[in-house]
Amino acid sequence: MNNDKRNLALIFKRIKLGLSQAELAEKLNVSPALISQIESGKRNPSYKMMVKFSEFFNESVDSLFFTKNSYK
Repeated sequence: MNNDKRNLALIFKRIKLGLSQAELAEKLNVSPALISQIESGKRNPSYKMMVKFSEFFNESVDSLFFTKNSYK
């Protein structure tokens, strides 16, 4: 898993939707701190969290987290 690319993809997708970290956290029913830690690379998302992200962004876990150019 390439943390830098994954983090950029998540940040890009969140911003593209016009959401703050707190707003995304609310929609995913997690804490804003968790979103911040994942985006900053301080914490890796669990598989359950990867699934939440992929469902929210309507992308597969593989394309969102394991593909080099996953930010579109």
